[in-house]
Amino acid sequence: MKTNAKHPARKNEARESGEPRGGRRIQRVSFAEVVKLSRAAVKKMKAGMFTPDVLVGVGRGGWTPSVIVSNLLRNPRLYSVKCEYYDSRDNATAEPRISQTAGLQVKGKRVLIIDEVADSGGSLRAIAKHFKTLRVKEFKFLVLHWKNCAAFAPDYWGARADAGAWLRYPWDVE
Repeated sequence: MKTNAKHPARKNEARESGEPRGGRRIQRVSFAEVVKLSRAAVKKMKAGMFTPDVLVGVGRGGWTPSVIVSNLLRNPRLYSVKCEYYDSRDNATAEPRISQTAGLQVKGKRVLIIDEVADSGGSLRAIAKHFKTLRVKEFKFLVLHWKNCAAFAPDYWGARADAGAWLRYPWDVE
């Protein structure tokens, strides 16, 4: 971890201010911007005439945006799903897997699946495959940021983002 030479207690100060991480430039996203992006994505969803019966937040990054969207839509029917690139022994896997479905009650429903970012698109693709087996009426994806490198396109998004950006949301605490 990086430390500030004058103030050792201020770990990660340089990284938080935009220093490159793994060759990518860090882009900090404020909570106010998260709300603004959520509103923009919900506006696109409403323009598309989609009205979800239930909402599903993708853990962990999509949990906060899913609560915001739930409030904006005045829809308290919010569930959770978790998709990870690790197996039960914490070994990295080539493909993401659904590791938690938290009592999804979605059969025959219109479902809005919410995440913070469509980056590679692998997680969203795995979740779409999973939801196809649940006999939902219809499902769509909403994200705050859609990166131009994503192999899976969400239905609704707050903003586009550059592939080289390392997005750092308020809940990304190290």
